[in-house]
Amino acid sequence: MKLKSMLLLSSIFMSASVVAADWTPVFKNFENGCADSKLLQHIVNKSIWTEHGTTPDAFVRKSALKGNYANVMLPYKNDMLAAKSKLYNDGEQYIEVTIPLKNATLYGLPLKGFTVYSGTASGLAGRTLVFGQLNATQLQKLKSIKFKADAEQEFKAVISTDKQKQTILACDVSM
Repeated sequence: MKLKSMLLLSSIFMSASVVAADWTPVFKNFENGCADSKLLQHIVNKSIWTEHGTTPDAFVRKSALKGNYANVMLPYKNDMLAAKSKLYNDGEQYIEVTIPLKNATLYGLPLKGFTVYSGTASGLAGRTLVFGQLNATQLQKLKSIKFKADAEQEFKAVISTDKQKQTILACDVSM
């Protein structure tokens, strides 16, 4: 009897650990002029960015570069892999931080990762979500979502495809 109980608990724990987290609450505000949800603000401000530095990794918390997101609530932190950062100096200096995701979904679609970018001096800022290669049905589901423009700045989420044929949802809020 004790063995059966242990096996049952083990199977429940293992099946729960691979369930995809629904990231829709994190990015839902993209539907309203690319606004950040409080949850996304928390993830970005408390778990990714540090004070600005002179190298790409100086802009990003060391824990994020190692894939450790202690300040992010479950189930999201279980999906987040080690951050990758890059500093650009092509006319305007800005930092880009990419967080690959595992087992994540957005609007019921597989979400591979997200990128945040910012250039404090240039006003460059935005978020990019990567879905990977979506089939026609999945792409239509994403396109059926009504992304509205911000009333003042007219920021609006835009769906596109990159060179690798990955579907991208981008919110550029550069000023």
